[in-house]
Amino acid sequence: MNIFKPLVAATLSLGLAACAGTFGGSGEQASAEAQQNPMDLYSQLDADRDGNISNYEAADNEQLTDDFDSLDSDKDGVLSADEFVEWEEFEESSY
Repeated sequence: MNIFKPLVAATLSLGLAACAGTFGGSGEQASAEAQQNPMDLYSQLDADRDGNISNYEAADNEQLTDDFDSLDSDKDGVLSADEFVEWEEFEESSY
């Protein structure tokens, strides 16, 4: 199995998304991110598409990286969708 093709595709997708955020309208972009479905962000961060977010994959999000160990409630070294959604709900309620 060639793992490089999916990794390259995921890297390019994230890079394009980052460029869109950098060069897009900042007010509209921030509003769109605030209303983004948490699972869309989860899918973006899950670069290897294994259904979990590793600490390495979480490194693209500073706040998620800071909270990673406390979010990994079953201490298996990855964040499941359920663990991620709990973090997203907490983040939304703290604003």
